[in-house]
Amino acid sequence: MRTIRLPEPLNPGDLIQIVSPAGPVDEARLNIGITRLKSWGFQVNVAPHALSKKDYLAGFDKDRSKDLHKAFTDPEIKAVICSRGGYGSGRILKDIPWDSLRDLPPKYFVGFSDISAIMLQLWSRSGWINLSGPQAGMALSGDLTKRSIENLKSFLKGDFTNSEWSDGKIFLKQIRGTAASGVIVPTCLSILVSLVGTPWMPDLTGAIVCLEDLNEPPYSLDRMLLQLRDSGALNGISGIILGHFRWEGENISNQVGGIIADLFRDSEFGVWYDLPWGHVDDRITIPMGVNSSISEDCAFQYNLGNEVLQ
Repeated sequence: MRTIRLPEPLNPGDLIQIVSPAGPVDEARLNIGITRLKSWGFQVNVAPHALSKKDYLAGFDKDRSKDLHKAFTDPEIKAVICSRGGYGSGRILKDIPWDSLRDLPPKYFVGFSDISAIMLQLWSRSGWINLSGPQAGMALSGDLTKRSIENLKSFLKGDFTNSEWSDGKIFLKQIRGTAASGVIVPTCLSILVSLVGTPWMPDLTGAIVCLEDLNEPPYSLDRMLLQLRDSGALNGISGIILGHFRWEGENISNQVGGIIADLFRDSEFGVWYDLPWGHVDDRITIPMGVNSSISEDCAFQYNLGNEVLQ
C-alpha cells in the first residue's frame, strides 16, 4: 500500500526555492511572483539555472534536473515552487531518483500544467503530497484573483479548508454518478496521456482524477480520452472531476464531460464538472495525494486523517 506523507507547514522565514524544470520564464514576471512570496514572510532563492533558456526549454536537461534534485534534497529548502510550465518536465523524469526521496522529509512542491508529469511521480513514487497551484512566474505574477492567491498561501501554511470559496464548500455539477471518495489526483489531460505506455504512468486505481487542459479542440480531447480508455489507464478509478477546458475563449468542460460519458459508458465511475481550477485566474489549489470525497449533493471536500477539510 502506498504511504503518502504531508509536508510540514511553512513558517515565517522559511526558504522557498524557485526552479524551472520545463520552459523558460520571463525574469520580470518571475520577480513579481518572488516579491509576492517574500511579502508572505518567506525567504526566496532562485535555482542556478532557473533563468536559463535553450529554445523552448529552460536550459539543458542535466541542469534542470540538477536544480530540481538539489531543491528536493537540500534540508535548508522548505518548499519548491516552479517558475512556469510550458514543456520539458517529461525529459528529466528519468534523471530524478524518485524512490530515494521516500527516505527524506517531504516538502511542498507547487507546479501546474506540464509540471504535472513531475507531480505525479512525487505522489506515486516518492509519497509526497504536492500542490497543483499558481506558479511563481506565471499565475502568481499575473491577474490571479485575491482568493486564489490567499488559497495558495493558506495551503503552504497547512490550512486546507478552501475557506475563500463559499464558506469552504465547493459544489460541482454532475454528469453522472451519485458520490465518490478517493485520493485526489489533479493533472493536465495531455500530460497524463503522454505518460501512457511509459514507466512514468502511475496506478490510478481508486483515485478521483481531476483533469484540465488549454487550447485543445474537442476532437483532440476526444482522441486523448479514447487513448486513456483503450490503454486501461483509468480502470478502477473512483471518479473524474473536470476543471476548465478552455477552447476559443470558452470553458467547454460540460462538453468534455459528455465525451467521457459516451466513451466510458461501460464504466461505473462518476463524472462531475465546473471545478474552479485550470488555466484561469480564479482557481483553487489542489493537494495531490490527499483523500477526498464528493457527496450526493455534489459537495467536494478533502479528508485528512479524522478531520474533514472542505
